Amino acid sequence: MPSYVPEEISAAGVADVVRRFVEAAVVCKEVGFTGVQIHAAHGYLLSSFLNPLANRRADRYGGSTASRSTLLLEVVQATRAAVGGSFPISVKLNSSEFWLLCHGGFRK
Repeated sequence: MPSYVPEEISAAGVADVVRRFVEAAVVCKEVGFTGVQIHAAHGYLLSSFLNPLANRRADRYGGSTASRSTLLLEVVQATRAAVGGSFPISVKLNSSEFWLLCHGGFRK
């Protein structure tokens, strides 16, 4: 368990997260990488937004599965707009997320 208490990120902070993912993907493309992977697994930030046990937000980023997916989809859509349609983008989800799904975790 982490030794800190997480705090809810502000709307401006969420927008900054999207901007930073996009910036990283653009840099990867500029220096010659042939694609990027958006990491939304292993309990990291995007994964925690997907997880109803971690995401207790009452705004458009919390609640239903669709709402909890909003940040990840914003990252993917903004990245796609920045790098173009021919640059591969993948999303990393971990098997533990699928385990949660099988046990009702993502559906809560």
